[in-house]
Amino acid sequence: MSTAAKEFVLTHVMENISTLKENERVSSPTVDHFNVPWKILCSKVGGSLSFYVFCEKPKDSGEWTITTENTFELISATGK
Repeated sequence: MSTAAKEFVLTHVMENISTLKENERVSSPTVDHFNVPWKILCSKVGGSLSFYVFCEKPKDSGEWTITTENTFELISATGK
């Protein structure tokens, strides 16, 4: 069964990432797209930054599939 594609762009500007301490996390507010809650999380682990996209739809909400493409941009305070 084929379904029409539903697309959206999830964006968030996280400020002062350079000041994150080891094992500290910051996240975007949760936003709904097509009745599905999403958020972006950034953490510093082992001296490296990690970025995650979270789908917060409950696991007990039936069978469903979501395919994602992710691109993260890290821009300095000067915009470079």
